[in-house]
Amino acid sequence: MDNSFPPAPNVLVVVHAGSACGSANFNLGKSDGRGARDFLASFIQGWNGHVIVIDGSLCDELEFYPHLGQAITGALARARDAGLISIRRLGEDPDQIDLIKEIVVGLDLPKDTLFEVTGAWASHGEEGCVNSVYDALQELGYTRATVSDSAVFIAEDHDDEEAVLVEEDL
Repeated sequence: MDNSFPPAPNVLVVVHAGSACGSANFNLGKSDGRGARDFLASFIQGWNGHVIVIDGSLCDELEFYPHLGQAITGALARARDAGLISIRRLGEDPDQIDLIKEIVVGLDLPKDTLFEVTGAWASHGEEGCVNSVYDALQELGYTRATVSDSAVFIAEDHDDEEAVLVEEDL
């Protein structure tokens, strides 16, 4: 693996963005799901640095949500074209934890690297795949890692079994 990247002032880590698609509509409602997804896509579109994307089982939904899907592929392409980190790998839940550790250790990034972790799901507690990647980075000593405001957040007390699927969501 080529580790000749310049020191990384910041790295965007997008976790399970496919969960920001139909799952967000289901769990947040169509309007709030769309709003969260659009905010996430706009944030990713504006990113011009290193990018790591960890896809989950719902990544196939990105083709049906082109604003978000194209934002991700665009950010990866911009990073690649600039000679920066541009990595996209599959890491189902809970494999995203070991995967981010493997990638970051392999890149041997300086400990003062700022990681901006976004995607779905995040919470203001300890739940969510975004939070688990943030925690893994912290464990590795990357204390400048943050959970981005652009992440798709779900209430800490959310219970999937209590969610009701209405006919128009089908």
